[in-house]
Formats: sequence, structure tokens, C-alpha cells
Amino acid sequence: QNVLRPTDHGRVVVLMESESYLVHCEKIKASCAKFSIPCELRVSSAYTGPGDILDIKSQYEGDGAPTVFITVAGRSNGLASVLSANTPYPVINCPAVSAEWSAHDVLSAVTAPE
Repeated sequence: QNVLRPTDHGRVVVLMESESYLVHCEKIKASCAKFSIPCELRVSSAYTGPGDILDIKSQYEGDGAPTVFITVAGRSNGLASVLSANTPYPVINCPAVSAEWSAHDVLSAVTAPE
């Protein structure tokens, strides 16, 4: 039995902090496509518009479709924190690691400013 069989009921929503992460997010979308998992890319920032994050989140709740959110942000990642505190769905942090900021990017989910 293939537990990773395609389903037309689930989806992945990739929420990036800015369009500068688009190349990284397109790779995530391509990986989802290999398993026939629908994937949408959205842009929002916890620091400039936390209300926008909540609006985006609400668009995916209530229809019964299993949803996984993937957040892409660097250094001070408040995006995953805001989203995970406000949704029952899983939130995965997947920072786009850069050579210059790699140590900070990898730890971005646990070092977000208060």
C-alpha cells in the first residue's frame, strides 16, 4: 500500500515573507507536484501585516480540506509563530538558507524577536 498516494483533498500553502524567496518556494511547489499535491504560493509578513496572515489563513479553514502550511522567512521569522498560534493545521518552517546568513536562517524559528 502506498501511503503517499495522491489525493485531491489535501493541499500545501507556502507562505513567504517576501517575493525574494520565490525561487526557494518554487522548489517546494515542484516537490509537491511530484506527489500530485496542490500547492499555492502566498506572500505576507508578520511584521508589516499580521492581520493579512490571519486573512490568508482563514481562506483555507472551514472547507474540510487537509492543509499544511509551510512558512519561508529568514533571520527574525515571526511568520511561522503568528500562523502556528492561530491555526489547528501543521505549520512547517522551511527557511531559505543563504551562505551569508545560514546560522541565523536555520535558527530563525526559535530566535524570533518578542
